[in-house]
Amino acid sequence: MIIVEGPDGAGKSTLIRMLAEHHDFQIMDRACTSDDGIDPTTLSLRDWVDKDLSLSNWHPGVYDRYPLYSEPIYGLITRRRLATGFDDMEWLRRSMLMLRQKQPMVIFCFPPKEVVRHNIQANHTMTTDHMRQVNDNATQLWQAYSVRIAQELTVGGTTRIWDYTAQNKDRVLVELVETMEAFI
Repeated sequence: MIIVEGPDGAGKSTLIRMLAEHHDFQIMDRACTSDDGIDPTTLSLRDWVDKDLSLSNWHPGVYDRYPLYSEPIYGLITRRRLATGFDDMEWLRRSMLMLRQKQPMVIFCFPPKEVVRHNIQANHTMTTDHMRQVNDNATQLWQAYSVRIAQELTVGGTTRIWDYTAQNKDRVLVELVETMEAFI
């Protein structure tokens, strides 16, 4: 299981396409969309997480965001509330433990916040309330991810940071591909 996380405009989709050039892996269905946020016609985010974590025929794949990481950030900042059920601390604790038992590799796409702000404004239409909130709160989203990354780096596991603007990005990409081999 590989989770690619980070704020809108950080290069997640681009990284997934680059990684796909090196490996044949399944890209898992998203629980939310960048443009519209939570899709009210599908499962609730909590139900989506429960279903995903309980798959008995679970197999590795790449997730373009995972609600246990992104919802506590995006929900509070863009909607000013968590998705239904995400305020249940016991459920959240159990779900995070189940996710950790799967030993995912988590890649945080995290270029400088000025790059993220520019990319959001240049590459996303502001036609939905969700994207207007993302645009208006890009700095807070970036800051919340910086805290989340620091937390992940202190608890162990396989956490990597990808900054496509960094001088050493080619070397880091090779390291990501090599590390992925253990997870696919």
